[in-house]
Amino acid sequence: MQHKLSWSYGLSGLLTLGLVIVPSAQAKELPNCRQPKTNLEKSICQTSVNCENPVTQLDLNFCSAWEAEVSDRQLNQAYKQLRDQYRKQNDQHFKKRDNYLVNSQLAWIKYRDTHCQWIASRFDGGSAQPMLYSSCIGTVTQQRTNELKEELDFEQNH
Repeated sequence: MQHKLSWSYGLSGLLTLGLVIVPSAQAKELPNCRQPKTNLEKSICQTSVNCENPVTQLDLNFCSAWEAEVSDRQLNQAYKQLRDQYRKQNDQHFKKRDNYLVNSQLAWIKYRDTHCQWIASRFDGGSAQPMLYSSCIGTVTQQRTNELKEELDFEQNH
């Protein structure tokens, strides 16, 4: 689920800021309520949130957090595959590339987290703040995953 800010004219004719919710294709995975693996997954299942059709702000917050978690899983899988690909080469060039990857990933995580804190601060203290933060985390994480997958494809085909 992606969230976009939009401006529109309300019934009173005043320009208002609204939040448009756009379901994303990235988080096709739904919580597994039969065997929840994480605290977030347990919470979603216990509160009976339907992430296919979230209704309340709490639902939106939970579902955005779930999508961020799914994105993070996908990122970790791509990162591990790329590191494995570098280690498999077993030469100095790929050891150096692996070191660059690790260092860039650590820097990227710091960037992602602080960037998304900044984005979410638009609604500091509001009920939509967790949703904006999680949505940002999910979107930025998916972008990074795509970068890593492109690099993995390149390494596997050359």
